[in-house]
This record gives sequence, structure tokens and C-alpha cells, in this order.
Amino acid sequence: MMKKKFYGLVLAAVAVLFTGCVKCVSTETKTVQVQVVDEYYKEAEYRFLYNGKAVVPIKTPAVYEITVDYAGVNFTFSGEDTYQKYADHIGEYTNATLEQRKYSDGSVRYNMIDLE
Repeated sequence: MMKKKFYGLVLAAVAVLFTGCVKCVSTETKTVQVQVVDEYYKEAEYRFLYNGKAVVPIKTPAVYEITVDYAGVNFTFSGEDTYQKYADHIGEYTNATLEQRKYSDGSVRYNMIDLE
């Protein structure tokens, strides 16, 4: 009885391995209009941790984020340069590069790559 269960598990594992993975069959990029909908900034912080011997300062880096909306989906971009460029433009439109990937199972995934 135990051998049957073992062989059943092995057979199931082999079936999963041979069915294959979903593969990307094409990638396209295009320029689209997005709306800047939000900005977020959190300054760098210092915390102090006692490690048993001494107090050690730990720096948490600053966070700079810009959120844009495309077709009802929000995409967030990080980085100080992007933040400085778009933080004062909430509600305005700008161009962005959209990547579209099509997969062998028929699914399509989108990713916003860059703001212009």
C-alpha cells in the first residue's frame, strides 16, 4: 500500500515536470499617456540598536515614489530624480513606456517601464 502512494506521488511529480512552463512568446513596447495621481516621500531615518556590546546606528534610506494611472491600474516608480520631476505635477498627464508580454498560454501581462 505504501509503495502505491509513493509511486503515485512520483508519477504526479513527473507529470508536472513534463507539462512545461508558460513561456513568453512576444514582447512589445509602446508609448502611452498616463496621469500622475500621487507622490510619496519619507525622509531617511536613523535608529539605534544595542547589539549586546555597543549602540549601533542604523540608517533607513529615504523613500521617493510617484504613482501613475493607466487604464485604471496604478503603477509606482521609485527614485529621487523621478520624484523631483513629477511631485509637483499631480493630476497632469505625461508619456510613459508600457511593455506588453504575451505568453504561450494566451495570457498577457503589462508592465510600466519608464516615465518620459
